[in-house]
Amino acid sequence: MELQNAAGSERRMPAWMAAVFVAIGLCILAAALGLIPTDPKAPPHWVVGCVGALFALAGLLIASQGEPYSLHARLLAASFFSLFATVFGWVGFGPGPRAFSTTTLAVGVAAFHTSSSETGGRIVFGAFAIIVAGVAVAAWWTFARTLIGSATADPRAPR
Repeated sequence: MELQNAAGSERRMPAWMAAVFVAIGLCILAAALGLIPTDPKAPPHWVVGCVGALFALAGLLIASQGEPYSLHARLLAASFFSLFATVFGWVGFGPGPRAFSTTTLAVGVAAFHTSSSETGGRIVFGAFAIIVAGVAVAAWWTFARTLIGSATADPRAPR
């Protein structure tokens, strides 16, 4: 994923950020696997594992920013969007009670928070999960087309 400024030159995230995201993801995955103790009221381990995998995938995507259209970058992006939709889908549609808050006013370092209804929060998260799931389907479609195209391409053709 490349960013371009107004002058048109490429701006990339620093390479060290890839390692930071992967390290954070691995720590969260360790918690999901029970290697790091967590709060018993925490989300299910599989949801925590999905969040850890999201961070790790974000790091791998940062590391792949030099080849954003490569097969492996497309696989990482499709996996990322799938996990993102899964986590938001669990918040929106999963079992158990949820508590949401809304920031109504932020001035400098002070912010005022109010609680929101569970139904409203679930609707927002559920709707966003559906949208991101659509993006995931498109990313998997693109990955599949690229995979099929690379399998049928003439290996002697210049790239």
